[in-house]
Amino acid sequence: MRYLIDTDILIKIAHCNLLGQIAPALNTKEKDLFYTVEIITKISPLKEQGVINPLYKEYGASLLRLEPFLKKCSRLDNKSNKESLGLISRLKKLDQSTKNKNNGEIWLSVICLTEKNEESLIITGDKEYIQLLVNANDSYSDIKDGLQNRFITFELLILKMLQLHKDKHMDFVKQLKDNDYGKDKNLKIIFRELGNRCAYYDAVFDALKGQLKGFERFLIPLV
Repeated sequence: MRYLIDTDILIKIAHCNLLGQIAPALNTKEKDLFYTVEIITKISPLKEQGVINPLYKEYGASLLRLEPFLKKCSRLDNKSNKESLGLISRLKKLDQSTKNKNNGEIWLSVICLTEKNEESLIITGDKEYIQLLVNANDSYSDIKDGLQNRFITFELLILKMLQLHKDKHMDFVKQLKDNDYGKDKNLKIIFRELGNRCAYYDAVFDALKGQLKGFERFLIPLV
C-alpha cells in the first residue's frame, strides 16, 4: 500500500511536530509514504530573486523538520499519459468552482485512478475537494467509484494518531494546542468547542469522528 501525501497536510503535520506519528498511525512504514516534488520548492527558504518564502513567516522553523523526514519517505514520479491527461481535464472542470485550487489532490487522484500494479491512498488536508466528488453528477460515476475509500483527511489522520495515545490522550491534545493545531482553522474550532471536555478521550474522539460525516464513501474505514 502506498500513501500519497498532499503538500499542505505535510506542512500542517510538521507544524504539529507529529511527522513521526504518520506511519505508526497508519500501521505502515515511512518508505511507503510518498510526497510530490512540489514540496521541495514550496518549503525552500527563499523564493525567486532572494525573496523570503512567506510560508516561513507563517510556519517558521517547523518547516525545517520536513527535510530529514522526506529523506525517509519516497518521492512520487510525475508521469502522465493520454488516459491521465483526460482525467485531469475532467477533474479540473469539476474543480472550476474553486478556481482550480485543488491541483495537488487532482494529480494524486489521477495516480490512484490509473495505477496498474499499485494500490494507493491519498492523504489530504482539504475536504473541499472531497465535497466536490460527493456532489459530482452521474457523469463522474467512474471517477467516484474509482476513488471510493481512497482518502484520509487531516481530521481522520489526527483521529488515528489519537488512538495511539488513548492512555495519555491529554498529552497528545496539549501537543496539538502548543503547536496551534497545525494552524488548521477547523481543528481549532473543534477543540475550542470541546473546551473542558478535552479531558475525556471519548469526547475528543467523537468530535473528530463527527467531522467525517458525509464523506464516508470516499474515506478509508475507521477501525
